[in-house]
Amino acid sequence: MLHHLLAFLPLGDSTVLISGGVATARRGKIRGLLLSELNDFAREHGITSACIHSRQRPGYGFSLRIYGVPASLHQRLRNIWGANGR
Repeated sequence: MLHHLLAFLPLGDSTVLISGGVATARRGKIRGLLLSELNDFAREHGITSACIHSRQRPGYGFSLRIYGVPASLHQRLRNIWGANGR
Protein backbone atom coordinates (compact mmCIF):
# COMPACT_ATOMS: atom_id res chain seq x y z
CA MET A 1 0.00 0.00 0.00
CA LEU A 2 1.24 3.50 -0.82
CA HIS A 3 1.11 4.77 2.78
CA HIS A 4 3.42 1.96 3.89
CA LEU A 5 5.96 3.00 1.25
CA LEU A 6 5.70 6.67 2.25
CA ALA A 7 6.60 5.70 5.81
CA PHE A 8 10.09 4.72 4.63
CA LEU A 9 10.83 8.03 2.89
CA PRO A 10 12.84 10.57 4.90
CA LEU A 11 10.17 13.28 4.72
CA GLY A 12 10.39 14.34 8.35
CA ASP A 13 12.15 14.06 11.69
CA SER A 14 9.37 11.79 12.96
CA THR A 15 7.02 9.45 11.12
CA VAL A 16 3.84 7.71 12.26
CA LEU A 17 2.19 4.99 10.21
CA ILE A 18 -1.45 4.10 10.73
CA SER A 19 -2.08 0.56 9.53
CA GLY A 20 -5.22 -1.37 10.30
CA GLY A 21 -6.34 1.63 12.33
CA VAL A 22 -3.35 1.35 14.69
CA ALA A 23 -0.72 4.12 14.93
CA THR A 24 2.94 3.10 15.25
CA ALA A 25 6.13 5.15 15.29
CA ARG A 26 8.33 4.47 12.26
CA ARG A 27 10.96 7.17 12.78
CA GLY A 28 11.90 9.46 15.64
CA LYS A 29 10.65 9.55 19.21
CA ILE A 30 6.87 9.64 19.47
CA ARG A 31 5.17 9.99 22.84
CA GLY A 32 2.86 7.16 23.89
CA LEU A 33 0.09 9.68 24.59
CA LEU A 34 0.28 10.95 21.00
CA LEU A 35 0.05 7.40 19.61
CA SER A 36 -2.96 6.75 21.85
CA GLU A 37 -4.68 9.93 20.64
CA LEU A 38 -3.92 9.01 17.02
CA ASN A 39 -5.41 5.54 17.57
CA ASP A 40 -8.59 7.18 18.90
CA PHE A 41 -8.61 9.63 15.97
CA ALA A 42 -8.22 6.82 13.42
CA ARG A 43 -10.95 4.73 15.03
CA GLU A 44 -13.35 7.69 15.32
CA HIS A 45 -12.95 8.65 11.66
CA GLY A 46 -12.56 5.19 10.11
CA ILE A 47 -8.99 5.74 8.99
CA THR A 48 -7.32 2.40 8.41
CA SER A 49 -4.19 3.46 6.50
CA ALA A 50 -2.28 6.74 6.69
CA CYS A 51 1.20 8.20 7.04
CA ILE A 52 2.16 11.36 8.93
CA HIS A 53 5.60 12.99 8.75
CA SER A 54 6.55 15.69 11.24
CA ARG A 55 9.43 18.12 10.90
CA GLN A 56 10.55 20.44 13.69
CA ARG A 57 11.05 23.99 12.46
CA PRO A 58 13.12 26.08 14.92
CA GLY A 59 11.25 29.22 15.80
CA TYR A 60 8.07 28.02 14.04
CA GLY A 61 7.08 24.81 15.84
CA PHE A 62 6.39 21.88 13.57
CA SER A 63 5.05 21.09 10.13
CA LEU A 64 3.16 17.95 9.12
CA ARG A 65 2.90 16.11 5.84
CA ILE A 66 -0.26 14.04 6.00
CA TYR A 67 -1.16 11.22 3.61
CA GLY A 68 -4.31 9.10 3.75
CA VAL A 69 -6.36 11.47 5.92
CA PRO A 70 -9.13 13.56 4.33
CA ALA A 71 -8.19 17.26 4.05
CA SER A 72 -11.23 18.16 6.15
CA LEU A 73 -9.57 16.38 9.12
CA HIS A 74 -6.05 17.81 8.76
CA GLN A 75 -6.59 20.66 11.24
CA ARG A 76 -7.94 18.27 13.87
CA LEU A 77 -4.87 16.08 13.36
CA ARG A 78 -2.56 19.11 13.67
CA ASN A 79 -4.31 20.05 16.92
CA ILE A 80 -3.78 16.54 18.32
CA TRP A 81 -0.13 16.55 17.28
CA GLY A 82 0.46 20.02 18.72
CA ALA A 83 -1.14 19.18 22.06
CA ASN A 84 0.54 15.79 22.48
CA GLY A 85 3.69 15.90 20.35
CA ARG A 86 7.24 16.26 21.57
